[in-house]
Amino acid sequence: MVSFVVPTMNSERTLEAALSSFAGQDFPRKELIVVDGGSVDRTLEIAGRFVDEVLVVHGPCGLAVLRGIERSRGDFIALFDSDVVLPSRTWLSGAVRLFEVSDRISTVWPLNIPPPSAALLTKTYFRHWTEIVENRLRSQKGLLGGGNSLYRAELIASVAPLAKDVHWGDDFVRSRELRRRGYKVAVYRDPILHNTMVSIAGFYRKQRAGAHTFVQRGFETMGLTARDVLFEQYVLGASSMVKGLLSGDVSALLFPPYMLARTLAYGKESARAFLSKWHSES
Repeated sequence: MVSFVVPTMNSERTLEAALSSFAGQDFPRKELIVVDGGSVDRTLEIAGRFVDEVLVVHGPCGLAVLRGIERSRGDFIALFDSDVVLPSRTWLSGAVRLFEVSDRISTVWPLNIPPPSAALLTKTYFRHWTEIVENRLRSQKGLLGGGNSLYRAELIASVAPLAKDVHWGDDFVRSRELRRRGYKVAVYRDPILHNTMVSIAGFYRKQRAGAHTFVQRGFETMGLTARDVLFEQYVLGASSMVKGLLSGDVSALLFPPYMLARTLAYGKESARAFLSKWHSES
């Protein structure tokens, strides 16, 4: 059995498409569990039409994931965001088959692409992210197998408590521990459709949350040095913009404001942490 565990928070914009695609998989045995953080929109109403169980968990995303895993019954856990759509009815069956390659595979991690009707910023984001992923695969630097992945249930259950206090970046904490234990990630090149980062304001809020995690824990959480991060963000980012412009993709024009928003988010969070430390030592 495969257990889908889907954290939600005011997810009505994308949830129906996501759950419909999960429920429509041809895999013979599956269950759907939504773990909600206290939505005030139609999220719970939509979830009730598709899922086997809805849990309400107030706390970090890592805690929500842990509670969902604890309630699951599957041999494999599919941790997916509420804005993901699987591209075909057979996608899950193909992903699960990759676990047969080796018993040292803990994680099946698919590539992510924007849906065809995605916002321009979403396309900008994933053009850059694709450059980063392919570079990590070539260089063997950084973590893969974070969010939106399938896991062997007993393995993800054993590492999930380590991230229960982490809101943004909980997936990196779990993935890093699995890698430390010697487990491998199988990359699934049948990409999922991920409808995220649709506006500059929303992107900036998520970047602030991410910056808070990395300022507190360091970029080692992702298995990267500060130099690696700068290379991924600015060098590979510029490369993604140039390739987009040369191919006639107008979403590449959004790269400068996209990168400015990310830089401001990390700069502001770093400055806040520095001032807090300075005051505490004064």
